[in-house]
Amino acid sequence: SKTSAAWRRLVEEAVAEQLADTNIVVRWVNIERQPDHESVIFLREQNLADYPTAVLISPEGQKNHVPLPGPEASRLRSQLESLVTSSVRTQILERCLSHHSVVLLVEGADTEQNRAARDIAEAAMSQIEVAMDTLPKPIDRPPYLVVVSADQARQDPVLLWSLGITQDQSAETHLIALFGRGRMMGPPLTLPDATTGQFVH
Repeated sequence: SKTSAAWRRLVEEAVAEQLADTNIVVRWVNIERQPDHESVIFLREQNLADYPTAVLISPEGQKNHVPLPGPEASRLRSQLESLVTSSVRTQILERCLSHHSVVLLVEGADTEQNRAARDIAEAAMSQIEVAMDTLPKPIDRPPYLVVVSADQARQDPVLLWSLGITQDQSAETHLIALFGRGRMMGPPLTLPDATTGQFVH
């Protein structure tokens, strides 16, 4: 309700430029007329009241706050672009398209758990590589390990959101199997509970 017509036009132009070829659908919400909208409730629960702002909502209903910069076109375009891509996400997609799969290790705060997760990932990848000749559709390249450091994860909250990792879980260590164009095979496995058997099957 406090959004100026000029700022809204700026956002619409940036959205058309940065998000046109993505699966992100933009919906405008009036906080005064729609106080019970799920995005408004989420912002209220998080004590976030710096409007205008944005909320990413996944098909499963997971939400992520996206602060929007002021009326500066270049900063706004950069922020919207960060919703779609990052250097880590680009690497993941490239490896998914060229390999059997990607084993994604998202490191947490515990170095021992990070090391244990790498051991699990490498053991699982070895088992899969041995069985690749028996697959109905042969694939030349075995699974590829991508390690996301804790610092990279903090700088790319959209990646964590897309993987179903909540803010409360961001300090933990996670393993995720990705296929095709980044399709997840099951939810993230979190250390210390994850095992090689769980990850392979």
